[in-house]
Amino acid sequence: MRLATPVVSLVLMSLLMFSCGQAPQRQEENLNRQQIEQLARIQLPSSSKEIEVHTESGIDSLIVLRFTLDQSDLDTFLTSAGYTEPLKEGFRPFSSQELRDVSWWNPDEAKDVIGGFMNTSDWASEVMVDVSGSQPVVYLKSYDL
Repeated sequence: MRLATPVVSLVLMSLLMFSCGQAPQRQEENLNRQQIEQLARIQLPSSSKEIEVHTESGIDSLIVLRFTLDQSDLDTFLTSAGYTEPLKEGFRPFSSQELRDVSWWNPDEAKDVIGGFMNTSDWASEVMVDVSGSQPVVYLKSYDL
């Protein structure tokens, strides 16, 4: 019985240390445009502005973006990002609750949306666009599989 207690304690400590090492690393860095494009696997149109970015990395990496762009650039952006099929009206692939600690991540406030998702063998992407205003607001989430 005396040997079991230290062994159990050692196992529990090892599991605790392992799980802490696997915790996602959150970042709210000011990434430059090239870094954002590389992580999200997209090409931001030159009209993109009000760009907000959040990344997490652990075993896999995640990047979420919100930005506005000119209406005339929307179709070209979506096609170049791999969304070759029309997005579905009213489709909301994510919610504000997914990233509660990220103040600008508010897709639940979008009014008139189109959305879609795509994946490859290595990564996936989800997009939702609020088309209710004169400049679309794009919400994008890209992550490793």
